[in-house]
Amino acid sequence: DCIAVNAVSELHGRTALHYAVSWAYATLVELLFSKRVNLQIRDKANDFRAVDYALYFNDKEYSGSLEKPVAERSKHKVRNE
Repeated sequence: DCIAVNAVSELHGRTALHYAVSWAYATLVELLFSKRVNLQIRDKANDFRAVDYALYFNDKEYSGSLEKPVAERSKHKVRNE
């Protein structure tokens, strides 16, 4: 099964992770983590990463869980598909 978890929308340049965090879909966030989603992709509208949306909406559950993987995964290159 091939799913483009890092696909970027044409309109706002957001990924599924951007939307999942913005809409507080915890199950989808966890699924995307398990698929090695790229946490560094910034959207076109605000130049925000998914963690930036979590911080913007003051969502401590997501901001903490996103900041740790960002630091860990920054050591490894993740291809934007």
